[in-house]
Amino acid sequence: MKFILPIILSCCFFNSYAQKDITLNWVVPQHKQDESVMVNSKSLAIGSYFYSEYHIEPAAAKTLHLRIYARVASVAHNLFNTTYAPFILQAITRKEKLFEETYQSGQAIINIPLKNTDTVALFFISNPPANDGTDFAFEYTIGDTAELNYNNKKPQEVFEKMLELASTGYINQPEKLIYPNGLFATGTAERRKTHNRYTGTVTQYTGEKLSRETADRNTADWNKKIVTWLKDYNVTDIKKNTTGDVKLNTDEAETVYTKKNAQGVTLFIVTVFKETVGEGSEAEPMSYTTGVRITN
Repeated sequence: MKFILPIILSCCFFNSYAQKDITLNWVVPQHKQDESVMVNSKSLAIGSYFYSEYHIEPAAAKTLHLRIYARVASVAHNLFNTTYAPFILQAITRKEKLFEETYQSGQAIINIPLKNTDTVALFFISNPPANDGTDFAFEYTIGDTAELNYNNKKPQEVFEKMLELASTGYINQPEKLIYPNGLFATGTAERRKTHNRYTGTVTQYTGEKLSRETADRNTADWNKKIVTWLKDYNVTDIKKNTTGDVKLNTDEAETVYTKKNAQGVTLFIVTVFKETVGEGSEAEPMSYTTGVRITN
């Protein structure tokens, strides 16, 4: 009996350790796409201008990230003759003004730090043409923005930060950032937005112009490292996919680690990949690129 009790306690310890999940404290970002307001001479007046108001209820005191396109209403959806309209944006709460700026180009990407969860009123202000209006199309995310510089941070620390920021789409001003010295490995890395504005990817290349043997060894080593780095995230959805033909030098492979929260929202997807370079043929030796990709 004296041997059984320690074994039971040991099993309980390892079971609780295996179930550790640091994502339980993460706040899922707020997203809103395809919103629009119209401002014309029938809108509320402010001096010689007119405005429309839009309210946002923040769930957390994070960063309000806005993308706004203001267009002359009559041609707003004409792909060949879209005319952008100058506008002013104000953001206020009941207690203070958070932001005010004029955009002559009719387009804006804005980050507004929120101090609390007070309702934010956005005022879209313009001087619309006579007998026309200003069509505002916009979207927003409330979450943490990605830093632009990750120098002097440990590889695993950067990797973990990329996981946490994945569900925000890595919101920040640039559409694409290149990290020549890498993010969490030696080798070029990049962070970019996708066509869906609140998704983004981080790609860390771990090898280029490799032989198959080296590429396979490289992906195996990185899969071991990723499993270690993910041990506190309770990732149970792991899939391995292969395509192509070894004989034709078109073989590719990826291992995909997917993490969702209790509500089924995808928090991050980590992919360790081996990709071919070029089209490949039976007669032509192939080279491979390996890397780790994080997205949501």
